[in-house]
Amino acid sequence: MNYSYKRYWEPSTAQALTTSLGVGLVGQFIIQPLDMVKTRIQQRAEGIGIRQKSIYGGVNMNKIWRDIHAQGLGMSGFYAGFDAALLARGGYLFIRNLLYKIIYDQIKPVKPSNDLTNREKAALGAFTGGIAALLTNPFELVLVIFYLVSSK
Repeated sequence: MNYSYKRYWEPSTAQALTTSLGVGLVGQFIIQPLDMVKTRIQQRAEGIGIRQKSIYGGVNMNKIWRDIHAQGLGMSGFYAGFDAALLARGGYLFIRNLLYKIIYDQIKPVKPSNDLTNREKAALGAFTGGIAALLTNPFELVLVIFYLVSSK
């Protein structure tokens, strides 16, 4: 019995990596200012309620936006650490999707249905995502340090 019949079009490994990296990096460009503001809010919120700090002591998104503009940085101030963000996000997407595609292509032809079940895909995605997160965690740490150092 020959199960090499494809029911639908599947991207090659290069197509899958190019598409996912392109979309992921454009998404990072869009979300970068919000991620930076979120990280600064988390930094300023340390000790609220514990050390008698007021909740109005800078844990306000509008105040953080105004502070960045007041430093004279303009919109470029929101993109501090963008190179580290691209490296972290791009590295994660590349590793996760490359491993997923390689393992998926190795497992899929063995099955008579020529596809994996949703549970198998979820398990494979969790496994490859975990490995990618483990390998790219140092880049995420550098990104957070960039955010926090640029706030001083």
